[in-house]
Amino acid sequence: MEVETSHNGLHSESSHHHKSHKEHKHKKKYVLGPDGKPKIGPDGRPIKIKSKHRIKEEVNHAGDGIKREKPDMPSPKAEKRRSDGEAIEKLKKKIKKEKHGEKRKHEVEQDVKQKKKKISKQEIKQEMESPTKGKKVKKEEPEDKWKWWEEKDNAKDSGVKWKFLEHKGPVFAPPYEPLPKTVQFKYDGKPMKLSLEAEEVMTFYAKMLDHEYTSKNDFNKNFFGDWRKVMTKEEKSIISDLGKCNFRDVCTYFQQKTEERKARSKAEK
Repeated sequence: MEVETSHNGLHSESSHHHKSHKEHKHKKKYVLGPDGKPKIGPDGRPIKIKSKHRIKEEVNHAGDGIKREKPDMPSPKAEKRRSDGEAIEKLKKKIKKEKHGEKRKHEVEQDVKQKKKKISKQEIKQEMESPTKGKKVKKEEPEDKWKWWEEKDNAKDSGVKWKFLEHKGPVFAPPYEPLPKTVQFKYDGKPMKLSLEAEEVMTFYAKMLDHEYTSKNDFNKNFFGDWRKVMTKEEKSIISDLGKCNFRDVCTYFQQKTEERKARSKAEK
């Protein structure tokens, strides 16, 4: 080993030993490449090893003895910042898309309004060109119709509106026709022959048998009270409960009569 003598007389190691010591420091301080030399960063300086993020070296699986670096793993904070950034970008895109959609909707509404205005203007123009279009044609009144309001001699002021009144008389309902013998009213399951007046009132209820009124207690109570007024003493003594009355045959008979009347021709009517 070469030894140098300093001005104070002390021996020091050779420059070769001093150089190897510096290289050893470099190996510990900087990130080394496959060739054993410090890696150079983008700024042109050697990349230093940080205590928090030391780069671990591993031997490749091929067994060639070359040491390789593991890629830097992002820290949790960096990963969070990245995800937050992506979320913000997505939100910005969504807002932009919604604004575009609202703008498009507004444009469509404006276009529809303009078209409606244009159509209404055209319709007004057509009506002005043809004033009779769309108006009801007034029917001509017969010449012989008397217009009392146009009469002279102060007829209007006197309050006279008609000079004559014609009436053909009241119309009376035809006499009641009794039910055929085949159509029977039943009470408590047994056929019962009623007097003409009681039978006529009974048919009023039978015709409404399928109507919702007959399911209401007040309606049934009122009918039964009025019906008993036209019954004979014998009928009153027998018929005491409306629930035991059977009007079904009578109802069916009148339904058939209605269908026959509807089926008649105009000439028959």
